[in-house]
Amino acid sequence: MMFSYNYAARRLWNANVLLVKNLPALMLSLAFCAGLAEAKEWRSIIPLRSTRGDVERLFGKPNQLGHYQIQNEKVSIWYSEGACKSSPESLAKANCECLVAKDTVLRIAVTLDSPIKISELGIDKKKYERTPIEAYQPSATYADFVEGVVYTIRESDDKVTFIDYLPSARDCDRVIGNQTIAASNGWRGIVPLRSTRGEVERMLGPHKTSVGEIYVYDIADRRVDISYASDPCAFNGRNPPRSTDVVIKIIVSPRRSVLVRDLGLDRKYSRIQSDHPENWVQYVNSTDGITIEAIRRDECEEVVSIIYEPSEKDRDARCGPRAQNNARSFRTANFAHANLSKYRTTVQKRRRKVYELARKHFLIALTLVPNRG
Repeated sequence: MMFSYNYAARRLWNANVLLVKNLPALMLSLAFCAGLAEAKEWRSIIPLRSTRGDVERLFGKPNQLGHYQIQNEKVSIWYSEGACKSSPESLAKANCECLVAKDTVLRIAVTLDSPIKISELGIDKKKYERTPIEAYQPSATYADFVEGVVYTIRESDDKVTFIDYLPSARDCDRVIGNQTIAASNGWRGIVPLRSTRGEVERMLGPHKTSVGEIYVYDIADRRVDISYASDPCAFNGRNPPRSTDVVIKIIVSPRRSVLVRDLGLDRKYSRIQSDHPENWVQYVNSTDGITIEAIRRDECEEVVSIIYEPSEKDRDARCGPRAQNNARSFRTANFAHANLSKYRTTVQKRRRKVYELARKHFLIALTLVPNRG
């Protein structure tokens, strides 16, 4: 795993003063392979392991600026504010900093009043990822995101000016691994083929209305449509049997603006552009049974609805080969529809270009015709 956090930019923006109060959530995106690497620590304080209480038992309260001044070091420490707030529709993967308890140490930033030679700290620059700081040449950051440390080094004399201590990849994996893994295709714990009407209505209350076999639940900022089935394995996506108990489909329609870019989609989602209307888009994840329907307005894609259906794994486990064949047929149909849509869109674009080219040539020809009036 790796933190996509630009330390060179941070040093450029605020080279000498570290007064940031809230640390942005650091996204973990690099596959972690050096699993045995130990976290770096600052005076026994380790991100994701130590707490505000540990810090204050060792060093007391910070000064009025929120820093600690200890010998040659000016130190700022960021703590967790508890679980991160995110959109209920978010489909992003877990971020370890969002999963730790309030007042857990997240990051330690150390400014060295008198820079220290890298040889005194035992730093081998070849082992770190170098990023130059253009505006403060010849300075660069040297990072090891597996161990969780970033050094800012003045390269004219090989002296360290700043040190940032971050969560190590191993500690981050440990935090995520200790969490109960929620179903990828569930909404607020409601999962197709697993949840029942009783569980839904204990959470959302009784349905407000129904449209055929679809039951509508109104909550403050979204509408939720849920379909149930007595035999969920007979459900083919179009003609559900008489509704009884098992959830087979959830459609969540936000009443406020939710942008596709804020959902945290990964590469499992295929983007399908509709040919009619042209501003209609779908993002389909057939493995997890999730489809996002969106409409394009200006340069943004706004979510219309998120559809949760049984994942391939759940369908195969509960319904067996029959469901596997049905799911395969359904995926084939979706693929054919996607290809047909792309083909139609391409043909329409070509026709439009031909028309525009012919119109342009016609207008040019008109300007060349002599005026005989």
